[in-house]
This record gives sequence, structure tokens and C-alpha cells, in this order.
Amino acid sequence: MNQRSEKVVLVVDDEPDNIHLINGLLSGSYRIKAATSGAKCLNICASATLPDAIILDMMMPEMDGIAVIKELKKSPPQSQIPIIMVSASTREEDRQQCLDAGASDYLKKPVNAEQLTQLLESLIQ
Repeated sequence: MNQRSEKVVLVVDDEPDNIHLINGLLSGSYRIKAATSGAKCLNICASATLPDAIILDMMMPEMDGIAVIKELKKSPPQSQIPIIMVSASTREEDRQQCLDAGASDYLKKPVNAEQLTQLLESLIQ
């Protein structure tokens, strides 16, 4: 998807601590961009340089992760970005709703570093 050698991962979460945690897990392997709302995520993805993947919180105020996915899937370039949904929810219905909306995968919080890294490696070629 991206011709740059350094892969860019956009982390979207309304809790800055969660962004810092994921940044700490991935910063040696990926360049991290961050957004604290769904609207900011959409603005970043509307730019000329798309992220290689998005790690997206499911439960956020104003615009939740499902709404963000649905907006991204409307535009051809953005619709190709792999999205990993993360959530504290353990409900299977929530997981399925995310996958049905177009998420590439779903991880429960707290995110397991090894699982996240392996998933990103498989999604970003």
C-alpha cells in the first residue's frame, strides 16, 4: 500500500494513555501517528499520505470506531487500509459487529504486544 520503507500505523483512541501504551509497543518497528477522535482519524486518512494500518478503539465519544470504519470504507483509497479494532469489550456481538463493518481483526484490551505485532506484520506487506 505504501511505498515508504518505514510503515506508518495510525493509533486512534480517546484515551491518551492507550495511545502511549501502543506507541511504546510499536515505536521501534513502525512510525506512529495518533488521533484522539474518530473525526481526527478521518482527517488524517483524507490526506495524501495514507497510513499503512489503523489501530482503532471501538468505544469513543461522538464517533465510535464502527462509524469510523463505515466512513473509511466509502472511499476507495481509504477502504484498503487494514484496521485492527481494539476494545475492552469481551462480548462476541461487539467483535462480530466490528468485523462485519470491515475491521481486519479485533483485539481485546489490554492489547498483547506479541499478538499485535504479529497481526500488523501479517496485514502490512
